[in-house]
Amino acid sequence: MKNWLVLRKGFWAVAALVGLLVSTANAQTFNSNGNYNTGSKWSTGSVPSGTGTDITISANPTINTSNTIGNVSIPTNGISMTVQTGANLQIGSSVLFNAGTKKSMTVGGNNLQVSFSGGTIEIWGDLTISNNLDFQMNGGQFIIHGNVTMTNNAQLQVSGSGDIIVGGNFTANNNTQIQVSGSGSTIQVTGAFSVGGGSSSIQVSGGGAITASSCSCSGCPVGSSCSGVTLPITLFNFKGFPGHTETTLSWSTASEKNFSYFDIERSSDGEQFESLGTVRGHGNTVDRRDYSFTDIFPVVGNNYYRLRAVDFDGFEQTFNVIAVKYEGQKIMRVYPNPATTSDLNVDFNFSSTGPVAYTVYNLTGAVVATYAAERTLDRDALVSSLPAGTYLLKAFGSDFVLTSRFILK
Repeated sequence: MKNWLVLRKGFWAVAALVGLLVSTANAQTFNSNGNYNTGSKWSTGSVPSGTGTDITISANPTINTSNTIGNVSIPTNGISMTVQTGANLQIGSSVLFNAGTKKSMTVGGNNLQVSFSGGTIEIWGDLTISNNLDFQMNGGQFIIHGNVTMTNNAQLQVSGSGDIIVGGNFTANNNTQIQVSGSGSTIQVTGAFSVGGGSSSIQVSGGGAITASSCSCSGCPVGSSCSGVTLPITLFNFKGFPGHTETTLSWSTASEKNFSYFDIERSSDGEQFESLGTVRGHGNTVDRRDYSFTDIFPVVGNNYYRLRAVDFDGFEQTFNVIAVKYEGQKIMRVYPNPATTSDLNVDFNFSSTGPVAYTVYNLTGAVVATYAAERTLDRDALVSSLPAGTYLLKAFGSDFVLTSRFILK
């Protein structure tokens, strides 16, 4: 028994040591100024590789090649990072990101300077800025597929001509300063651009630009606010009006910049949306523009609508949802009508449980076909072998009987 206890303790000691070695092997530090791709600059004597390898940058690297790594931490003050033409540093991967696993960059040290002369750094996760981060862009891109967070008192400067692209939201906390200057220097945010209170500021000058789906700055003084942030669309008066058999949507814009079209989307539960159609925009205008769209087949009960605005560069902006209650009659729709194929689609503007029986009649009242189907998403597909002609389709449900005329060519 005593020997068994000794062996068991020995096993766990070895297991702990192996775990420590594995953990250490997956963490490397860049600790000597120079070429990122030189093994002797790294704590392990080899260049890191793979999304499972997290790195710490404690010296000044020059990146001029392609490399894929895991999380990046920059805790040291005064680091200068150079990204040259042809460089492509991938932090994480699209596969991991789409599966819900982020690999991120954390800037804890003060006065980090990142100089681009072309090249790309792409973060498949989030960027956290805790101190002063200075981007000097001469071409190149810094892409963050997740969110950007600036903690209290952090600063961000972007100058030159290059792009900071954020796939999520950009959130700056209290007493934060953001400066963008230089023709062609941009921060492009897909989500919301939000800056906190205190002595926060947003400064855009010299041809620089910030774009976002929305902007707020609770601590910005006059002249240092969201006036420097370009919103593709300034929307107001999005409303819906139910009619006898349809719902009419109307909205207006106060301004449009580089704007292509609206995609009108609808949902019956407020969560899963589908496109109903599109309405073309007016490109660039500072005048009020009025729009409308008719939903010719609203569902009985609550319909949830939203607008998705798309500009000419593919930038998307989704606006708040409105609810419109339709209290019209239950309707069955057969389409395409007229039909040129044997496939018929049947839609209902209401939800009902259980099977539906279908009977097809010719114009003399004779039964020419019958079907039985389980309804899926208020929609059925019927395969017809009928000859060309005009017919009546009657649907029998547990709580309804509906008839619709259709034509086969």
